[in-house]
Amino acid sequence: MNYKLTLMTGKVIVVREMQIRDFNLAAEIAGKAGNNTAVSMQLTNELMKMIIVSVDAKVLKPQDKEVLDSLMTVAEYVQLRGFIEESLGNAQKPTVEMLPT
Repeated sequence: MNYKLTLMTGKVIVVREMQIRDFNLAAEIAGKAGNNTAVSMQLTNELMKMIIVSVDAKVLKPQDKEVLDSLMTVAEYVQLRGFIEESLGNAQKPTVEMLPT
């Protein structure tokens, strides 16, 4: 299942449903970061890269997602991060609509 997130700026990001393998791979990559704060940030970044399908109707390739700064502003990043954290159980969310795949 995919989710359409409309951020406060009007940017529309479609993400796919997170899966256990996403967490495992993200944790493996983030584990190289060192301290807990860095690991947490890197884990979220890696999850974002894995689940983002499109931004403003442009379907992204894996290499398009490597530099998150090229996809969104800091405020948009914080909102998307909130969606991920809420999916894990503890954050505010943007407007979410379910889309057929």
